[in-house]
Amino acid sequence: MNNNNTSNGNTGEFVLDESVRGGLDRYIEQNDWTHGRMAQRLGFSATRVTKYLNLDNPDNRPEPDAKRVQQAAKQFLRHVGRLAQVNEALFANSVSKAVASTLTLIRRSGDVGLIHSAGGRGKTSGALLYCRDNPNTLFITVKQWAAGSHACGRALFEEYSASSTEDYPNNLSRSDWLESQLRGAERLVIVDDAELMDITGVKYFMSLNDATGVPIALIGNTQVIDKIVRNDPAGKLISRIGIVKEVSMGNDEEDTARKLILQFAPASGEELVSAAADVVVTGGYCRRLRKQLTLANVIFEESAAKGKKVSWSDAFTGAAGMLIAPRLQHGSSLPRRNNK
Repeated sequence: MNNNNTSNGNTGEFVLDESVRGGLDRYIEQNDWTHGRMAQRLGFSATRVTKYLNLDNPDNRPEPDAKRVQQAAKQFLRHVGRLAQVNEALFANSVSKAVASTLTLIRRSGDVGLIHSAGGRGKTSGALLYCRDNPNTLFITVKQWAAGSHACGRALFEEYSASSTEDYPNNLSRSDWLESQLRGAERLVIVDDAELMDITGVKYFMSLNDATGVPIALIGNTQVIDKIVRNDPAGKLISRIGIVKEVSMGNDEEDTARKLILQFAPASGEELVSAAADVVVTGGYCRRLRKQLTLANVIFEESAAKGKKVSWSDAFTGAAGMLIAPRLQHGSSLPRRNNK
């Protein structure tokens, strides 16, 4: 909701966005922050922040830099919103730590890097956790229906615009403006579900890295390598990729299983830990385990409501039968983890 507080200061016309002003005011109150502490986070003086917050009074007029204060506040609220979402659903494990350490190396290298594995192992979760701890990161997800160079450029422009205190000036093309903003920046660009990209999308990010030096991490299923190789007979694209890391689960499958059980079937206690840990390290991995635990919880609760006695193990097995059997990379039967 906007009100009528406007100005034509040196940053262009300002229109108060009450959702941003009110959101910032609520955050300060709920977290017992001072205006001075918020001002340090936003990069403005406490006086400027206070004057912005007081714009809910229509008698108060915005300062010339009110637009920039509002943009910084919007960026801050966007970050804390993402932070709350990630903290609620995600947790660190061996996969997320491997993803984070590789992203750090890619960022330092200033190169295009590639993180890959079979689907469902937790690469996206690891990347989101990295973004939580490194809020300057730009994160986009490739869509099957928007996978070419134009769509990838548009997605990156929208992500950058949402997290920037600078306005798109309209006298440049979006691609030229984005290039000028990213040139020499140390921000990391993460491209998730990279295996869905058309080869033109891959070439777009290679060219962006050439033009700006901004580090770019492609994250996807291992098929992303096959797609690049098929469309790169001379090996030019492959030769431009720097760090390549295949991530896999370490020896923390039981701890990972317990954390997922706590989210999706908490009443099962320890009964499903061993079976759930098998799923984590065999076919389906964490993604399948989330689905299987959710279904097992439904089966158990519905059976109890009907007065039937069903064990959690039976509910978990029944849930497995409702899902498509995982496709194995090798062999015809599920490998078993080593029980310690």
